[in-house]
Amino acid sequence: MPSFPLSIAFRILTIHPQMVVREAGGAVLGYVRQSLWAFKEAVTVYEDETMAREIYKINADRVIDFNANYAISTPSGADIGHVRRHGMKSLWRASYDIVGPGGGGDAFHVTEKSPLVRLLDGLIGEI
Repeated sequence: MPSFPLSIAFRILTIHPQMVVREAGGAVLGYVRQSLWAFKEAVTVYEDETMAREIYKINADRVIDFNANYAISTPSGADIGHVRRHGMKSLWRASYDIVGPGGGGDAFHVTEKSPLVRLLDGLIGEI
């Protein structure tokens, strides 16, 4: 079990945006390096920055992600769960449901606290 709180560091001013998740003790729990030129969102989560071992895959179900459903699976393809984005709600404040395997009942609901953060994220994300 990881020790909390988790810290997430983003490297956004690079050719490939990157994210590192660390536990309270500093150990890396996951590393993501996104492709800028992907036609449909597909993210691979690695064990660490060496990218030697894949631990999860996240794939969008459509090209335009207004109401996207992101499937989370193991590298072998076993379904872990889904993240559903609420399109209209997410215009002003990002809103997601996290559900278990097979798209069953909602397990968690995540909403951004501040609409200002959403606005700044949208502006900076386009740079």
